[in-house]
Amino acid sequence: MAPPSLEHVEGKMERINRGQLLMTAIAALVTTTVLSLSMVHAQADKPVASPWAMVVDVVLDPSAGAATSGPFYASGMILRPGAAAGTPPMGTFRSSGYRFDPARPMGGIIGTSSFEILGQGEIVAHGVMDERMTIAGGTGNYRAVGGQADIVALSPTTFRVTFDITSYRGGPN
Repeated sequence: MAPPSLEHVEGKMERINRGQLLMTAIAALVTTTVLSLSMVHAQADKPVASPWAMVVDVVLDPSAGAATSGPFYASGMILRPGAAAGTPPMGTFRSSGYRFDPARPMGGIIGTSSFEILGQGEIVAHGVMDERMTIAGGTGNYRAVGGQADIVALSPTTFRVTFDITSYRGGPN
């Protein structure tokens, strides 16, 4: 059997290179589309669009103290939205960071907040705690969670958190 001609080999390589180029272009298009869609979730004027959205109320312990600039720590209970007084908590809230402007809503705090949901795991959020924080990750059922936490003050010691979760991989702890 005669060896393949140089023209035959070059033609075959050109077809392979075109195929690889097409696959690379398709992968780039899919990646760009997915990234564009995930950016939509982070825009302030967009409604919560997550199929995994979760809303909780947080009631701070009275020991949080007056709002002054400096290091900050708070803890409290996580309740179902609108739960009546005396309702058993569904988790524990802890937050630490630095309060840089007590005149701002929620005290102008930059820090990290932990939302431990009993029996399920923990969601950790980070950023300026005025209106929105980035969900940095989690543990247990929330080990691969991502998105943002929208925060609304209901009173000086109570606030509502809407987790707009854009990525989630559920499962056992």
